[in-house]
Amino acid sequence: MSVLGVLTCEILELEIAYLLKNDTRISSLFVLNTAAGRGLINALKTSGIDHFVPIDSFEAFVPPEDDSLSVLVHVLELGMHSRKSRLQKALVTETRKLSVHADALFFGYGLCGNALSDPEVLLSHLDIPFFMPRDCDHPADDCVGMLIGGRQSYYDEQIKEAGTFFMTPGWANHWNTIFENDHENMDLEMAKRMFKDYKRTLLISTPVMEDRQMKENVQDFNRLFNCYSELSQGSMTSLNDAWQAAITACTATPCKNHTDTETLRNT
Repeated sequence: MSVLGVLTCEILELEIAYLLKNDTRISSLFVLNTAAGRGLINALKTSGIDHFVPIDSFEAFVPPEDDSLSVLVHVLELGMHSRKSRLQKALVTETRKLSVHADALFFGYGLCGNALSDPEVLLSHLDIPFFMPRDCDHPADDCVGMLIGGRQSYYDEQIKEAGTFFMTPGWANHWNTIFENDHENMDLEMAKRMFKDYKRTLLISTPVMEDRQMKENVQDFNRLFNCYSELSQGSMTSLNDAWQAAITACTATPCKNHTDTETLRNT
């Protein structure tokens, strides 16, 4: 058997569901049933995937004993990058747990406030390959960078309108979470002061959400902060490239439970 571990931010739940749905090599799929993971679980149910199992703990993970490919997904709550040390601690802690079961890891993270600016050092405890979405010669900046087409596209849109709030499908679903106490203790009045210079929401269009739905999801945001919306064509290439590399490494590497392997890094 081969096992791919996936550690991702909640903000990418729809993109991860899309990758999982469209990869026919996966024979069994397990998702930790946490508060942050329930959006992914619901997205998988909605997509019609019938070969996934929600589990309550890592100890409940029992992959089939054959030559098939299993995927074990752990979703972390969004907004953790607002405190760099918090995200770094979570990544170290959770990868220790996840790597026990996996032959390779895929990260649904970019630099994310520079929490992963030096992943080789942060994740030096890992003895299996790990893969992150990339932008040319460096990890993608964040969820926006990996879906908008990279740092240059990110910069070009900021030049067009400095007061731009970038809306990926995940942010279109979860933008109101920034007002909750667990995410920077931001109440509505504080948010209005913080967003007073924003003028535009840029909707990054990808296959995981219809443009119509994205526009509906940000209507309240636009009303609150007096913004208008524009649409920008996004790309799944960065995510997909890292995904394919992770699957290839996972299936090409003998199962760690049977054979020690030379550590491969792709960050």
